[in-house]
Amino acid sequence: MYRKYADVAGFDIRLASKKMNSLGEVQTRYFVCSKEGIPPKKEFDSLEVSSGERRRRNTNFKRTGCKACLKVHYVKESGRYKVYHFIESHNHMLCRSDEKLFTRSRRQLDYKDRKFFYHASSSKVGITQSRRMQLAINGGLVSLGGTARDHMNFRRDIMLFVGNKDAQMLINKMNKRREHFPEYFFEYKCDEKELIAIFWANETARMNYKHFGDTISFDTTFRTNKHAMIFVPFVAIDNHKKSVVVGASLIRNESIVNFTWVLRAFMKAHGTQPKFVITDQCATMKQTIPIVFPEATHRLCMWHITKKVKEKMSLLLLLALSLSFWLRDSLHETDQPLSRLTPFF
Repeated sequence: MYRKYADVAGFDIRLASKKMNSLGEVQTRYFVCSKEGIPPKKEFDSLEVSSGERRRRNTNFKRTGCKACLKVHYVKESGRYKVYHFIESHNHMLCRSDEKLFTRSRRQLDYKDRKFFYHASSSKVGITQSRRMQLAINGGLVSLGGTARDHMNFRRDIMLFVGNKDAQMLINKMNKRREHFPEYFFEYKCDEKELIAIFWANETARMNYKHFGDTISFDTTFRTNKHAMIFVPFVAIDNHKKSVVVGASLIRNESIVNFTWVLRAFMKAHGTQPKFVITDQCATMKQTIPIVFPEATHRLCMWHITKKVKEKMSLLLLLALSLSFWLRDSLHETDQPLSRLTPFF
């Protein structure tokens, strides 16, 4: 009743305190305006806040100490609740008719909207696109419950709900895979709260390394999953000059400890060291590879070298010395004349 009245009048309500009897039945219930009360201030001095401390926004403006309320109590004789205290006046502006869409009561997502956004999130559809689809289906913003921020918060809650268990779900899935396929290899490293690193190689990857594992390459440029973990694919080249996967890993960060653990798990899976290892210009890899692969030769990726030539050297110098031709002759050892080569700048 009071909620319907508040929706028509243009304000939100909150459930305040209540009194219950020994049987757990509500005897007295307080309904107040959403702007009732004044919370303690959350001010802070920016000079005294340490770098690692989380700063909170001051949200005191949402409360104005409004006294509007409705209080009911249970009457035993009639078996009904009776209003015994009511304050109508507010000390703040009420919402206009075009602003009622953004009140808390109107921003609640119903079951249909929650189900739609859940399936959209499972299908890798972003909030912006799924919200546009909902606006087109429902016929506009008036018929759509919640704002874009409410939809983002709902998707965040879905991720957090799955995120507390997905690491264990991944381990369980790999354990079941190993029960059916004995050649399937995986190892993981975790602390008390979270997964730190995991490495896996299926039977196909292990066979690929057995035949084409003389030279491998791995890169850590992929970091697009929702947990912000670094994906490390291990790749080799087959006889048809095609890339084949020989292993994969997820790590929390690019530290020497994590890279050392991953490379040792790689050694445990395949049993032998590669002869050649190609990576990008990562200082951590440069220190880790000689520790785990002392017999391997470490070289940098040609693509990364050619990409950074223009950034590290002057273009005028490159043109004057015809460095582009010289680099192609030196690095590729081609027999073609310089006149046939096209510069890559």
